[in-house]
Formats: sequence, structure tokens, C-alpha cells
Amino acid sequence: MKKILMVLMTVLLTSYSFSQVGINTETPNPKTLLHVSERNKITDAVQSKGVILPRLTETERNAIAPGDTENSLMIYNTSEDCYNYWNNEEGEWKSVCGNMGNAKFTFDCGDNLQVNGTYIKQSALTESNYISVQIVNVTKPGSYTIIATPNNDNGYSFVGQGVFTATGIQTVKLYGQGIPVNAQVDDFTITSSGSTETCTTQVTVNTNVAAYSLNCASIMVNGTYIKGTALTSTNVITVNVTVSTVGSYHISTPVVNGISFAAAGTFTSTGTFPVTLVGSGTPTTNSNFNIDVTSNTIGGQATCTAVVSVTLPPMTYAIIGTGDYSWASPQRSQALSSSTNFGPSGTVKIVSLTQLWSTTSPATAVSNLTNTSMAKPDIILYFSYGAAPTTQLSSELNNYVNNGGVLIYGTTDSNYTQANIMLNGIFGLNTAQNQIAGTQGDDNAYPINNLPDDEIINGPFGNTAGKYWGEDNGSTGSVITTQLPPNSTQIASAANSAGKPTVDPEYSIVWYNNSKNFVYFGDSVASTASSTDQRGWPSIYSSGVPKTKYYGYTPQYVYNAILEMNSVAWAIRKAAIAGINPH
Repeated sequence: MKKILMVLMTVLLTSYSFSQVGINTETPNPKTLLHVSERNKITDAVQSKGVILPRLTETERNAIAPGDTENSLMIYNTSEDCYNYWNNEEGEWKSVCGNMGNAKFTFDCGDNLQVNGTYIKQSALTESNYISVQIVNVTKPGSYTIIATPNNDNGYSFVGQGVFTATGIQTVKLYGQGIPVNAQVDDFTITSSGSTETCTTQVTVNTNVAAYSLNCASIMVNGTYIKGTALTSTNVITVNVTVSTVGSYHISTPVVNGISFAAAGTFTSTGTFPVTLVGSGTPTTNSNFNIDVTSNTIGGQATCTAVVSVTLPPMTYAIIGTGDYSWASPQRSQALSSSTNFGPSGTVKIVSLTQLWSTTSPATAVSNLTNTSMAKPDIILYFSYGAAPTTQLSSELNNYVNNGGVLIYGTTDSNYTQANIMLNGIFGLNTAQNQIAGTQGDDNAYPINNLPDDEIINGPFGNTAGKYWGEDNGSTGSVITTQLPPNSTQIASAANSAGKPTVDPEYSIVWYNNSKNFVYFGDSVASTASSTDQRGWPSIYSSGVPKTKYYGYTPQYVYNAILEMNSVAWAIRKAAIAGINPH
């Protein structure tokens, strides 16, 4: 080998006339400047040796001044365990271990380092067995390998591999592999390819799995859940379990809409005990959702379902209209501002529901809606008695709805023309008309369709299915629609057996459309706090709480206030999920 090196040095220092240089060969490949052969002659044995380039740590590599580099200059980076070469165009060292090279990062060794799953002697680990390194501060994107190795080998370990494509906070799961040999507490040291830090954690291997039964009726989901807000220690699920055979347990949920829950340990005695599943993650939805709770019990009820109730973000509403026939009435205003109705612990869970503006003037409403410096309300509440829509207001409300705004609209007495302006702009229909006279006078009660699964008919403020809604109008004063747009639901037919038996039951007096976030009431009715008049004020609230009232030409208990509040609850949900403002 010494002779080879001497020949190489002699050739490189003195021989400039050769077009190629060969080592271990007298006939270097004509397409190369340097040809290192693996053998001297064709008949010679292969020499199992290679070529070593300069080996530098990353610090030593970075100490090379840019003026001392040359395009394609190559070294071996011992910090990265990879060949690097200098790229003149980009003015940096490039790694040949993939396009990005190895990542650089630090990880949190505190409370965010969690061991998940149940570990049983002589039982192979599954995907539920992993160590979660929940916070990883990536300073350089690239590939990574993080390994948890036992201080004393017990037949299993953990590894996480992948690529960080961006800097910042990340989450890594180190999945377990192997079969625990002994029941004991194992100490693990966590190391990585991209950090000089190490962490330690412990894993408990149990001897057997308990036999226990989940009491599904006892499940409680605790804490507040808000889209985009990470869970804290208050976000837990509690469930009672009845243990018949002692041993280890693991109760968990899958990741649903960004969050999950888990609990693990050992039952040391039989009986009934509460278990707390700790939540992790960040909700990604503004809708309530189900999450399955499953356990590893060898006997008993193993699965339950819990409902995660999501608290909606702060939202706003605007009111158009005046007096007791509008949403600005004292009774409706009190109901809307009540945190008991709309609040973090309210009937509708929402951080806050506040009034953005209120006006009795259609012109002012147009100005507010067209003012680009003003925020758009999530919901507009417009009972138009005394504030009939102008062409300009109808046009702006159409724009508002078609851009995702939510509108609850009540018609002006006998003014089907204005209603058609609204319907035509939003849906391209002109199907509104004044109510048909029928066989009795004003203040009719109309049956609400028996749809117990409908979220307005059977909403958070009460079930109105099969009940009645009352108009507050003359015999032909309400405005009905003869045809509904696609994806609409009839809440109340324009027909009733007492006074409107000849009206086509397909005609509608109350309905809503899911596609355009639009609720339609065929009359803007008055509200009251205490009136018992059976021929007036069909919508009644007691200290902000919607109530039923005995009402009508042929009296029935009407559910106007409850239906109104259910409509607002529906409007809030629609605005949060696909409204005019991002939430």
C-alpha cells in the first residue's frame, strides 16, 4: 500500500502530461481523470478496500473559509455520518444523505414525554405501545432517528424515524418493538441523530391483564374544548370500572378531530373504581363529536362511547328591526345576552355571543353591510315588521348570505313582493305569496312537522316536533312559500285543520335552507314576558328563558320562543362551521 501511495504522489506531483491517472491499473478508464482499481490485474484477487476522504466534524467543516472552498469540494461529516459537498451557487454545504440531510432539534424531557400503552410480560408490543415526545424544537429540517434503549435489556425498545419538513414545534412517537421478557420497571435512555440531548423515562411491565368492565353510563367528559386550543390537565374523561380479576389495564381512545385520551396502570384489588383518561392534542373542529373508549380487559364490557362537547368561539350578531315585533325586543334581547342560554356553560356552549350592531333603519343596515372597515356579523336577525326591506337592503342581505352569512328572516305583513326580492336574490325563486284566507280569522296556529331528529325542530332549547307555531297576523297577512329551494326543510306547513284546511300542505310558513344558512318565518311575531292574551304576543320569554304559550284563534300551546332560540342555536353552529367569518 505504501508503494501505491508513493506512486500516486509521484504521479500527481510530477506527471502533468498524462490525461488519466490509474492506481492498481495501467489502463485507467479513458473517461476518468483518476481510476482506482480494485485489483492489479484481471487475474488478481479483489482488494476489499476503499478510499477515505477527509473526515471533519461539522464544526471543523464550518471552519473552512468560503474563500478556501471550491465547487464540489467533498468531505465526510462525522457529526452527520454523511458525505457533504460544497455548492458554490447556494453558498453552503450539501448533504448526500437525501436532499435535506439530518435534522437538528432539541426535545422536551419533562411532562410532555409520555409512555403510552400497557406492557405485559411475554406479550408482543403493538402500535398502542409508544413513547410520545410531544414537543420537538426543530432548528434544521431533515431526517431524524430517535431511539429509546433500555439500560438493562428486557427484550424490547422504541424507535421513531421520519423527516421534519419545517422548523418549529413538532410531535414524534417512538413505537415499541419486541416482547418484554420479565415483569419489572425498565429504565430507558432516549437519544437521537439530531441532538446531543438525552432523556430518561421508565416503563412498567406487568405480569397479567385485569378482567374488568367499563360502566358506560358513568362516562363524563370534563373540561372545555375549543378548536385550536391545546388540551390541558383539566381535559379528562372519567369512567367507573368494575374489576373482577386484578392486573394491568389500558383504556384509551383513538385520535378523533385532533385529540385523544388514555389511562394505564394496575388494579391491585377487585371492586368498582373510577379511572381518569388524560386528554392530549388540539381540537380541529367546531362540532360536537363522538369518541370511542376502548379497553384491554380480558373479560367484561370493553367499549363505550363518549360525546365531546365543543365550545364555540366568540361570535357576533346584528339586529335589523324595531319594537316588540323585532329581535330588539326586551324579551329577545335578554334571551340573546343571557350566558345561561349562550355561554361557556350555557345551553349553547360558546365563549361569547355579543351584539355587533342594531338598527331600525334599512338604510343604516345597508351602510353597515357595505362598510369595508366594519366587521361582518356572524348572524343577522331580521324580523321586518316596521322595517320592510328595501331593494338595496335585500340586495346586500343576498350578498351577505351568499358569502356565508347566516340570516334569520321574518316577513313584513302581507308584503310578499319584498319576500320574493329576498328569495330571488338568494335562491333564484319567486314563490312567496300572501296567505290564503281559509275558514277562520287571524292568529292561526300551525302544526310543526314531527321531525325529532331535526336540529331546529328539536334543538337545545326544546323539542317542538308535533307542536304548534303561531302567527300574529290577519287572515291573509302572513307570507307563505309555495315551493322551497333545494336542500330546504319545512318546519311548519301553511295548512292547518282549524282555519286553513284548503291550503296545500306542501306550502310552507316556516322553513330553513341548509345550503344558504337561511331561516324563514312567514310572520314577524311579537314577544312578551307575561301576557296571557290568546290573540296576541305568541312568543313569550320569562327572564330570558323561552316558554310555551296558550294562543290562537283556535287556541293551542305554541312554541314560538323555543323555535326562535333553536334557530339561533342552529345559526351559531352554521356560522362557526361554514360562515362568513373564519372560525
